Amino acid sequence: MFRSRPFDHPVPRSPGAALAPWARLTLAVALLLAALAPPSGTTRAAASPTLQLITEPDAGVAPLVAFIAAARHTLDGEIYLLTDRDVEAALDAAAVRGVTVRINLDPHPFGTARSVVRRAYAALATHGIQVRYTSPAYVFTHAKYIISDDDSAWIGTMNWSASAFRSNREFAIVDRDPTAVAQAAAIFAADWVHAPPAVQPTALVVSPLNARGTLAALIAGARRTLDVYAEEVNDPAMSADLIAAVDRGVRVRLVTTVEDAIGALATALPTVRRDRALYIHGKALIVDAGLPDARLFLGSENLSAGSLDRNRELGLVASDPAIIGPVERTFAADLAAIGGAAGGAPAAAATPSAPTAAVPSGPSGTVGVLVRLNSLLHTPM
Repeated sequence: MFRSRPFDHPVPRSPGAALAPWARLTLAVALLLAALAPPSGTTRAAASPTLQLITEPDAGVAPLVAFIAAARHTLDGEIYLLTDRDVEAALDAAAVRGVTVRINLDPHPFGTARSVVRRAYAALATHGIQVRYTSPAYVFTHAKYIISDDDSAWIGTMNWSASAFRSNREFAIVDRDPTAVAQAAAIFAADWVHAPPAVQPTALVVSPLNARGTLAALIAGARRTLDVYAEEVNDPAMSADLIAAVDRGVRVRLVTTVEDAIGALATALPTVRRDRALYIHGKALIVDAGLPDARLFLGSENLSAGSLDRNRELGLVASDPAIIGPVERTFAADLAAIGGAAGGAPAAAATPSAPTAAVPSGPSGTVGVLVRLNSLLHTPM
């Protein structure tokens, strides 16, 4: 049930409002770097012009700043944690040049002082950005997306924080598929007024409607390999699905940072590696990389009961090899750097178990995931 609560309103922007000198300088530098050349962590999929992959910390903050700077009319974003000053400066600059900017901000990120959230709120509102706190219907609004001009959506695993762009393993996809963007916009519109979403997703998967089934179907459908980036896996059903994949002959490998947050999987899976050089905050399922029906899930959700059932999150499933390939190569490199590609070569394609739900695809070969996070073990980064 959705509970009502008074909205917070922005501080009116004076006609002469302008960015502070440091903000103008940092924004100008970031935009210059973005314009000179594509960042090393940015991949544009040749086979699918509607999709673009960003890998962190390789790309840095420049791609997100450039995405915001390209907006001409509107920016609608929903974010769990905002502390990065370059992102703030880009949003402020957009509002100052006349773009209508709306940001839905979670009021109580786990482990974060309320003063941090209030500072971010005030910094945005000062420059005329419309800011609201997210609906109390969700335990956390852990989503990390922003829609530009109703024609493109940045859908990421990362919060808009310094660590996300400097020391975390993260991913984002810029999606320009009209169906996916329109459905993301409909979700934002409902969340903005604290109402249940009216959209019936086809290119998106919306929690709690079908998120659990979609992720379970991806795991159950794996025939040869399943590579997992995970910050947290504590949902019994999802853990059982991963173990079942191993039992039917799928090579399952998992890279994490907080080993305590994956429970029995630390010993139940044949290949679990803990990355101490990068914080694994990105969440990804790479299913049957290299096969014609390969799938990739990227999103803000963990494989936990709260993530699937109680929070607001946004993610994406892609079937484009030009997107899947770079993520799989990054996974292989991370795995090798922290202990070798253990687990052996993938076996012959196994027979997938019966999926609990179909995984819908939009026209661009993508499907978004709007789900939830159990952040009891989550450290916001």
